[in-house]
Amino acid sequence: MKTIKRTLNTKALASIFGVQNVLKQNQLLFYKVLSAILMVSVVFKMVRGWVSQLLSAISEVSLSTDETLLIIACFSFLILMVSLFSFAYMHMKLKALTAEKVAVKQEKYQEYFAGVVSTNHEDTIIKNKKQHNHTFLNKDDLFDTENRAVLLKELKNIHSFIKGAEKARLKELYLAFGFVDELRNKLESVQWVSRVEAINEVKQFGLTDFYHLVRRRLEDSNPNVRKAALSVSIDLVDNPLDILGDIKQRLSKWEEHLFVKALERMPNHRLPYFAKQINLFPAHSAFLHRMTEHFNQVPGKKEAPALQVVA
Repeated sequence: MKTIKRTLNTKALASIFGVQNVLKQNQLLFYKVLSAILMVSVVFKMVRGWVSQLLSAISEVSLSTDETLLIIACFSFLILMVSLFSFAYMHMKLKALTAEKVAVKQEKYQEYFAGVVSTNHEDTIIKNKKQHNHTFLNKDDLFDTENRAVLLKELKNIHSFIKGAEKARLKELYLAFGFVDELRNKLESVQWVSRVEAINEVKQFGLTDFYHLVRRRLEDSNPNVRKAALSVSIDLVDNPLDILGDIKQRLSKWEEHLFVKALERMPNHRLPYFAKQINLFPAHSAFLHRMTEHFNQVPGKKEAPALQVVA
């Protein structure tokens, strides 16, 4: 809790620094646009000078029409190549600067989270980071969109491989930094990658308040989102068949595979009687019949064939 008390209160500071963050983002955009305009201006002046020299040279030399057109075509091609090279070089430099900035932020956030984890943690990476840890977060780390993305990534990375009190402490930081407030928007995002990321966050940090929103994604239009939602939802219920009521369409092969694996992990005395489930879920009657045979629940059958399902 001491760590959390030292952490900036995101909601309280949002109203203070929100406008500053917007101005900063617009300022960065302004600098990028200005750099592009300057580059275009420099190339344009160079081209204008070359064209003037070319026209002067052509006017002094007696050339046929075909020769003039050929020279102009070659010169135009040269100008195009120079322009493309200039823009490609500018893009490469901006990309390299961005990557360098991200690497510096990653190092900073790794050191910060290493300092949050207790000193008796046995992970070598965390110990090495902690030995040089004098890192503190500022408002830019918490409110700048790009910085928050890097911060969340490093938080999830460290949270995924530690256990015990340290894991709970990092979850507290996740909540204190306000990442949970962004989950709803990510679950409703038009980008399926963002929806999958949000579903995995719900599972990783055990955010029970969002379980019902994850189950809504079982009918998502994207198969990757449905697979992620089903994988998480199955782990949240005692009886995996309870989820069938949220799935209206016919199960795909990989969806059946997830159900089979979840049912196989259940002890025999807790397995549902599939024949009774058919009336509850008529849309999935074919799947339930196969489950009846797979788990040898058909009266009179001594041995049931294994269900062949492709992941």
